[in-house]
Amino acid sequence: MEGAETSDLLKDLPSAAALLSYQGRVIAYNEEAAALFGWDAGAEPRLVSAGADWFTRLLAGVEESRRGASVVTRRCGGRRMAIAVHASAFRQDMLLVLFRDCSDELHARRAHTVSERRLRSFLDRVPDPLLIEQGGRIAYANDAAARLVGLSEAGELRHRPIERVI
Repeated sequence: MEGAETSDLLKDLPSAAALLSYQGRVIAYNEEAAALFGWDAGAEPRLVSAGADWFTRLLAGVEESRRGASVVTRRCGGRRMAIAVHASAFRQDMLLVLFRDCSDELHARRAHTVSERRLRSFLDRVPDPLLIEQGGRIAYANDAAARLVGLSEAGELRHRPIERVI
């Protein structure tokens, strides 16, 4: 499969895709990949990663049939982005690689973690006994709740059935 057939294959894929050599050189790519990475038509496209061995890990994943890797890379303009990369062998000399920008997901996950940490910090400082129940078990207890039932640490209450405590 050469030339026009290769371009047609990539054009018909619904996501950002490229054919890469086993040395990491971009052989062909579709419009979605060009938009994702900010590649200009006519310029030689390059994949620049913040992780030194992402391509080696990707190749190992292909050989072990895992086919996936996560990469932090930069667009041509310098903006960092997190990319989910899935690849499979395509002929003897190429990989078919699909790319998905997961920067927003990563940002949302980090924001959620920060929010949980702040909430837990606030709840830990509440002077009144506080229990949060989930599925019939204690999901959270503060130190005041532990002291109320004669325990020294709130962690001793977590995961206990709520009916044994109240």
